[in-house]
Amino acid sequence: MKNMLSIRLIRLILAFSVVSFLGTTCDDNEEPVLDYVGKWVAEKQVAVATGYVTIKYYLELTNKGFKETFIRPPRHYHSRGDQLTLEGIVYATENTVKLVIHKLSVSKYDVSTDTASAPHEIHTYKDQDFGFNFEGMVYSISNHQSEYSFIDGKLIFKTDFNMDGIYSEQEKSVYTKQL
Repeated sequence: MKNMLSIRLIRLILAFSVVSFLGTTCDDNEEPVLDYVGKWVAEKQVAVATGYVTIKYYLELTNKGFKETFIRPPRHYHSRGDQLTLEGIVYATENTVKLVIHKLSVSKYDVSTDTASAPHEIHTYKDQDFGFNFEGMVYSISNHQSEYSFIDGKLIFKTDFNMDGIYSEQEKSVYTKQL
């Protein structure tokens, strides 16, 4: 059951951990003003042993990269879960993006107080086995592309998990901009 939950979480992370590079320029000497820059949030229902939980994904995008934070739910209602934070850069083509994680950190998250501790586990791209930490999550995420679009002010990603070039509706993630 733990492996199945981990696989589901990895897929959710993949679906939610992509960013876009849309932009326009006012002057050839100025850096582009990118539409995706800002703070975004998404929610996803995840099956657990006792039913379903809602996981919120907080995604902060800048001109140069991203930072995404989410809570991995605890096994028991009043226990601690893990807060995972992914940081890195993205590469974009006309309508696809590829996420490259440079840092993954884990903190304990207390459900009752809604607070996280300082990170107790940190992995960076300089670590020899970085790509295989967290059950291969870093390697998996870094090797998937997503199509992106903006619809009604929402940032939408469709991720190609099996790398067949098809961006399925079932693998769609929708982010709403935080004000």
